[in-house]
Amino acid sequence: MLNLLDKILNRLKTIKLWNLLWISLILSEIFTALMNTIMGLLWWGRIDNDLLLIGTVDAFAVGLFVTVIIIIMFREIRNYERQGKEQLKQALREKESLLREIHHRVKNNMAVVSSLLSLEARKIKDATVRSLFEKSQQRVRSMALVHEKLYQTKDLSSINFESYIKSMVLDIISMYRIDTSAITTEINIGDIELDLESAVPCGLIINELLTNAFKHAFPKNGRGVLSINFTRTDGTYTLIIKDNGVGLPEGFDYREADTLGFQLVDILTGQLGGTLQIKSDKGTEAVVMFKPGKD
Repeated sequence: MLNLLDKILNRLKTIKLWNLLWISLILSEIFTALMNTIMGLLWWGRIDNDLLLIGTVDAFAVGLFVTVIIIIMFREIRNYERQGKEQLKQALREKESLLREIHHRVKNNMAVVSSLLSLEARKIKDATVRSLFEKSQQRVRSMALVHEKLYQTKDLSSINFESYIKSMVLDIISMYRIDTSAITTEINIGDIELDLESAVPCGLIINELLTNAFKHAFPKNGRGVLSINFTRTDGTYTLIIKDNGVGLPEGFDYREADTLGFQLVDILTGQLGGTLQIKSDKGTEAVVMFKPGKD
């Protein structure tokens, strides 16, 4: 009985008020006619007009009562449903506000760490050690930038990588004082949106490859072009960072390299469940392919 009542209530939720009213009135009329028929069968030949009138009025009253009850139930269901939606919206607003605050605080904390690394780097006279601090600072800034971009989005679920990469390029150029008149940057980014889980490792990969290209591809104030292409085809993301600089040493294998940069790129590509290719022909080309959400 309870299951039947639940089914009826769920069905009533999907019916508009005017349609429900018409259905109720029709049911009332059917109920009235049915009662008249039953009374006619029971009192065939013995019923007078007054008794028939009383039976008809009683049947109609019962039908009208049922109609009123259904309308009241319908209104209660709608009010309950409306209150539930408002509570759900309020909970979602609170969750969104909390997530936005978390991203904002994480970004600020990373900015503090980056500033501390910068202050320490200024005190170091050894160029090699100072370079390590600067690289660490830029890595922290690339992660902070992800949270900053997420904080600025409406849904907090993904970031636009065209804006992200352009901001990162400007950061690297500023940090290493790159001569933009000598090194031209070409950016071709499709409609790429990544969530936090994929954006952080992907951002670090881009940071490592760009930093390496800016610092080593064009020695002695050399001139050249650095291109960044990021596209999506059939759910597969392809990131290509290429330069026309001096290229890599002959026989170079990134899997056996003792530099932290290429080791990080290899590890992070594996974290994305992707593949990495490093080519050196008239410059250096790095190709990373992955599908978000793949282990």
